[in-house]
Amino acid sequence: MTAMIELPAEIWLHVLQYLDDELVRGRGYRLHEVSSVFLQVALDRRYRALKVTDITPRSILRIRRLADPAIARRVRSLTLAPHLGRARGMPAVGHGAAMSIFGLVGGFLGQAAPSGQQLATIMNEWLEIVVRLLPLLSSLDTFGLETNMLDAQIDIQPLTSCVWQSPCIRVTELRLSSNVEGYVSLFKTSPRMPVLERLRLGFLGSERPNPDDAHALVTCIAPFVNRHAGRLQVLRVSFFTLLHQLDMAPFFDALGPFPSLHTCAFHARFADTMLSKPDGLVRLLCTPSLRTVQLCASSGPGSRRTWAANEITEAQLADFICCLADEESALRSVDTLDICPAMSPAGMSALRRLLARLAPTLSTLRVREHHFMAEEMKMLVGAVPALNELAVCVRALTIDLFDVLPVAFPGLKKLILQVENAVSSPATRVSMSPARLSGAC
Repeated sequence: MTAMIELPAEIWLHVLQYLDDELVRGRGYRLHEVSSVFLQVALDRRYRALKVTDITPRSILRIRRLADPAIARRVRSLTLAPHLGRARGMPAVGHGAAMSIFGLVGGFLGQAAPSGQQLATIMNEWLEIVVRLLPLLSSLDTFGLETNMLDAQIDIQPLTSCVWQSPCIRVTELRLSSNVEGYVSLFKTSPRMPVLERLRLGFLGSERPNPDDAHALVTCIAPFVNRHAGRLQVLRVSFFTLLHQLDMAPFFDALGPFPSLHTCAFHARFADTMLSKPDGLVRLLCTPSLRTVQLCASSGPGSRRTWAANEITEAQLADFICCLADEESALRSVDTLDICPAMSPAGMSALRRLLARLAPTLSTLRVREHHFMAEEMKMLVGAVPALNELAVCVRALTIDLFDVLPVAFPGLKKLILQVENAVSSPATRVSMSPARLSGAC
């Protein structure tokens, strides 16, 4: 190795995927001396998008490096998803106190967290470090909080106060995941975020129903969203498990208007949540500026085959799709529709009517979780012949399918088929270009 070697930064990025920080700056290796760009690329690769998961002495040592101004100013996206040894995905009792600053996939993966009395000490040390370092991240662009993995006994009030006094309030993307109580705790002191453009709200449940949740949705959480409605371009709302039949309708009734919104996503498990009336969500989807919409409904954890048999899901989703199909101003300018239906016959009929109305503008359609036969798929989406991109699930790759597709979609540029009865596996994903599609026919 010599100091004269100069390689493109992209090459070093590939190399750095397999190197630890100690190899980059260690005395025995001195790899940063190989190239004048190596150290800069190494720092960018390591710290532009970070993720901290397990809270351990080793991970605490690594996050301390953000105190270096040369490193802190490089951080644009930081993920803090602390985990104290509980099985991932299992919510803790109480408000939870984990938080996550979401961004691109990075990697701070420590060793397994210790158990017993050491946990509180390590967590408190970790919180102190984060509170001290957050104000240094002057280039932070993506920020979020997740509050489902830690016990309620952990006091995160210093962190909450720090968040709203740090560069976090100047991010353009905010991703939150919490139960309703956690949102109330966070939003009661939150200022207006002046440049916020993208907002994701993930609602997680608690082990016991809280009678105040429905009121908090309308009086605390919806006002936070509405304070930023004028600038919001992307809004994603997800309702997950253990929400104890929480009615979402008043929340959507209280939202908006959103004059600049171009992307809206809604994901719910109707076995745990309810949409007693779809008027508010339908009104949200009547926003004239909308271009991309994702609608996903399921009945909760379990295999995909069980979702379609869930009567609650079928009835509520069918009612919602019927309202969308009947509302002339809904999705009027949408060019991308991504829908994941557990659909009854009434719902499928309404979806056909909706697609026929969207035909003049719709160019991309993705229908998930419903496995089509060839003729059934033609009946559903044949009214949208101008599609450029189509992604659907099919029961099998058949000759009939390849007879239908070129005729039904003469302008198709991209086709993705998820095949249920493929030979190689229960669910195989097949992607085809028009040339390959013509050849198959």
